[in-house]
Amino acid sequence: MKRAAAILSALTVAALAVGLAARRPRPPAVAPTPAPQVLWTYEAPQRGGFLSTPWVEGDAAFVSAVLTSGLRQTGGVYAVNAATGAQRWAFLAGGAMRPAVSAPVLDGGRVYVGEGMHANFVCHLYCLDAATGLKLWAFEVGDHVESTPTVRGGAVYFAAGNDGVYALDAVTGARRWQFAADLHLDASPAVANGRVVAGSGPSRRYKSLQVVSLDAETGRPLWRTPVPLPAWGSPRVAGGRVYVGLGNGRMTEPARPPETPAGALLCLDELSGRELWTVPAGDAVFQQPTLDGGRVYFGSRDGFLYSADAQSGADVRKVAAGGPVIAPPAVGGGRVYVVTMAGRLTCLDAADFAEVWRLDLRERTGAEVLAVGAPRLHGGRLYVPAELETGAGRTAALYCLQP
Repeated sequence: MKRAAAILSALTVAALAVGLAARRPRPPAVAPTPAPQVLWTYEAPQRGGFLSTPWVEGDAAFVSAVLTSGLRQTGGVYAVNAATGAQRWAFLAGGAMRPAVSAPVLDGGRVYVGEGMHANFVCHLYCLDAATGLKLWAFEVGDHVESTPTVRGGAVYFAAGNDGVYALDAVTGARRWQFAADLHLDASPAVANGRVVAGSGPSRRYKSLQVVSLDAETGRPLWRTPVPLPAWGSPRVAGGRVYVGLGNGRMTEPARPPETPAGALLCLDELSGRELWTVPAGDAVFQQPTLDGGRVYFGSRDGFLYSADAQSGADVRKVAAGGPVIAPPAVGGGRVYVVTMAGRLTCLDAADFAEVWRLDLRERTGAEVLAVGAPRLHGGRLYVPAELETGAGRTAALYCLQP
């Protein structure tokens, strides 16, 4: 009897506790931040993919493409209305343009863009009228122009593989100088403080791995610093420092045996080329790093997004991005936007890398996604380029999001 009474008493207390808990006010549920609204999607009329970073300025967005034409690859440049996604013009060079992974650059009413990939030779840097897409001039080189051009002080600078680095008159296309050495230079050059900085990677002809600094007026070498890995990541110059991504393997494939996948962010002194620090990564860093608020951000094919103190390289933080990261992150307004090669776009808090929202393009489209061009922040909107692979073929898609 005593045991039964004890059990009854315990049940009564438990029931009272449940009743009190039911009447106790519960804290309000915290609603997750919704994924961004897709304002519009532009799909190119031709089959292919957008593999470069779009340039967005004013009411226009410009993006270059790798296109599929029968059994061969060609290229194109498209201009769309940045507010609506309506196409304004397309430049295809009459179907003769080579595949374009060089990102278009707008300056002075002109669009500059290169053509060609690693297997292409005798390619061009094009200068187009930004309003109409008409060709103003084309400069021929002996190799390919994967490099995104940089326009400074009336000159346009770009790398052209085994041809080295060129400087042209931005209006006429006339050559000012060419730096050619035992280097294969594909990464986009950084131009600052009267210097042009570029990095090299291996080709069949040249194997030397260096980061070089050139006089912007003459092309004369100021320093040449050997590096342990290919410098495929485009340099960034700021605060007396040069930041450059290093890594082996190919853009879409890690290094194969006997090589071991490796990558890093290297920081050099801008004046001397002396190494200041290195942040190692588990795989290649094939991108230009992004600086914001005293920190440098970069992704790696190892599947992580990294940040470090831009001066010292210390206080390294990293977070899993959900897959290999080839495209540079976009940073602004206390947020970091990173997209994986398979199209998972994540918004993170810049202070602690806490996830704010996520949008998976593969889930949204039901297609295989290749995303290697950087998201572009402009006017409170985010522009994301991609290539979609469906049973019907490849589609070049540009997304405009409202975070």
